[in-house]
Amino acid sequence: MKVIFMGAPAFAVPTLKALSSLGSRIVAVYTKAPRQGGRRGLEIVKTPVHLTAEELGLSVKTPKTLRDPQARPIRHRDDLPPSGERDDGPCRGRPYHP
Repeated sequence: MKVIFMGAPAFAVPTLKALSSLGSRIVAVYTKAPRQGGRRGLEIVKTPVHLTAEELGLSVKTPKTLRDPQARPIRHRDDLPPSGERDDGPCRGRPYHP
């Protein structure tokens, strides 16, 4: 199974290690970019997920944002395409949160 993993904090590390040990093909790991840290702010500090991914030999990506620059927020239901042009799924336009 191909997996793209997204995470940054230390509690995400066991999940990343488990996916790796189960034989999942981890295509990329997305995490926060390294930041300046340390006592004087001169050291580069990577997230725990970044460090673990590097140990496992995985590709690490650190984008500035995960938002699509072409996407625009839907502020009103008139911004939605007509119902014939969209896939409403099992809820037929009602909010659905599994």
